Amino acid sequence: MPVTATEIGAIRMTLDGLGISRKDQDIFLGCASAELRGVPKHWSAVSDIGERISYLRVIGNLMSCLFADEYSLKKEMAVLWMITPRDDFGGHSALEIMRGGELDNLKFIYEKLFDELLKRRQWLDF
Repeated sequence: MPVTATEIGAIRMTLDGLGISRKDQDIFLGCASAELRGVPKHWSAVSDIGERISYLRVIGNLMSCLFADEYSLKKEMAVLWMITPRDDFGGHSALEIMRGGELDNLKFIYEKLFDELLKRRQWLDF
């Protein structure tokens, strides 16, 4: 099923909210080459675009769960998490890993965020 402009727009809004540049967004969405970047008619050329959008949507939701108070996303905390190099990421930041452009990079970050959410939940459920 083809990806709609609405779906691309929605995920871009989520990533914009996290301070992710459009160039990085294109990489995450699988359109790293300059001729594809930002050109809606080429989204169908990305065979795993649906999966990429799903991972990015969940990553955005997990960031909201981890870095929000009852009123709003704490963007500064989310951005700091994205750009801080981590030992468990091989000394890289989440943003650097996601810039690798592979679907597995998105899956890795999703798994790390989900693990972090589970750790925090266990801490709360004493």
